[in-house]
Amino acid sequence: MDRLTSTYMDELANGQLVNLSMSDTGHIRLADQPRVINCMNMALLRLFTLLKLRENETTIICHTHITDYKLDSKYSIMHGDPAIPYRYIFDPFHKFSNDVIKVISVFDDEGRDRPLNNYRNPFAVFTPNPTTIQIPVVVQDEPITVRYQATHPKLVNGNSIISLGATNLDLPFSCLVSYFIFMGIGSPEAIQQAGLYAQEATKLIEEMKLQGHYIDDGYDESRDFYYKGWR
Repeated sequence: MDRLTSTYMDELANGQLVNLSMSDTGHIRLADQPRVINCMNMALLRLFTLLKLRENETTIICHTHITDYKLDSKYSIMHGDPAIPYRYIFDPFHKFSNDVIKVISVFDDEGRDRPLNNYRNPFAVFTPNPTTIQIPVVVQDEPITVRYQATHPKLVNGNSIISLGATNLDLPFSCLVSYFIFMGIGSPEAIQQAGLYAQEATKLIEEMKLQGHYIDDGYDESRDFYYKGWR
C-alpha cells in the first residue's frame, strides 16, 4: 500500500514521538522534518535489507577487457559519467538508481541462468561484493541481465511515496524510524528507548521470517564458493 511520507510523520507525531519536542499539535515541526525523513530513509534501507521486499533488474553490456562490473550509476551508458570511457549499464527506459542490496541471479540474452559464485562451473559469475559482478569469461557486447534485491527509492520530502506493499510492515518500519530518532538524541534515556524499539522491530521481522514472508528462499550457490577467501 502506497502512502505519503507526511502521513507516516503524522502517525509518528501522534504515536512513538508524541513526547518529543519535534512533535507539535499532531505534526512533525517543519524544522525537524528533514531529520525525520533522513531517519525514515535509514529505516527503509534496514527493512529492505532484512526482508526481500523489492526486486529490480539491470542489463550489463560486456567488454572483453573488463571482468569486474560495478553496479553504479556512473557506469550507465545513457546517464553516467561522460569522463568514463567504457560504460556498460544499459538503462534506456528506467534509469539505474544505485538501489542494489544484493544480487539474486544473473542470466544471458537467451534467458539462461549463469551460476552464482560456483568456481567449479566455467559459466559462473561471481559477486566479490554485493554491488559488483565478476565475469571471468567475457564475450564482447554480450548483454547480461542482473536481477537483484533492491532498496526503497529515497525519500526527499513529505510528498514522497512510501511503498511497503503490506500493512503488516507499518509497525516494524515505525519502530525502526523511532530507533534511529532516539539514537540521534543520544541521552541515556533516549538510547534506552531506542533499544526497546530495536527489540520490537527485530521481534516483528523475525516473526515474519518464521512465517515464510519476505525471505529469499532460492538456492544460494555461494555456499560452494571457497575461492580467494570468499564464502
